Amino acid sequence: MAYSSLDFGRDLQAAVWGDLKTSNPTRRALQRGYIDAARELLMAWSKDGVDEKKQADALRAELPVSPAVARAVVETGDDTVFIPWLRASLPPLKARLEAAARSAAAETDRLHFAGMAVQVGRLQKIGMP
Repeated sequence: MAYSSLDFGRDLQAAVWGDLKTSNPTRRALQRGYIDAARELLMAWSKDGVDEKKQADALRAELPVSPAVARAVVETGDDTVFIPWLRASLPPLKARLEAAARSAAAETDRLHFAGMAVQVGRLQKIGMP
């Protein structure tokens, strides 16, 4: 059986957000990276992938890659079930982060989790009518 984009999303989310009891600088950086990558994917999705061809052409101008490779590198996932899965995963993640912010013992953890909850809330608004 192939490793699906949904399996990847679930595994990635578990690795990055699995333990919300405490945080450390490395985990916080991974969590910020997750938010940044999700924002990029959702922004591209909200544009219906219109920038993909332009980005693929720009990549081919810089590197000697085939059109298929260039398209694969800039693929946003807007034509897969990954984006709907990502969007559906945001409300429960936001709720978990809010709960973690309320229960964290360390001020740095409380502030980080609260900030991440705000960022996830912003992600939820991308592409909304």
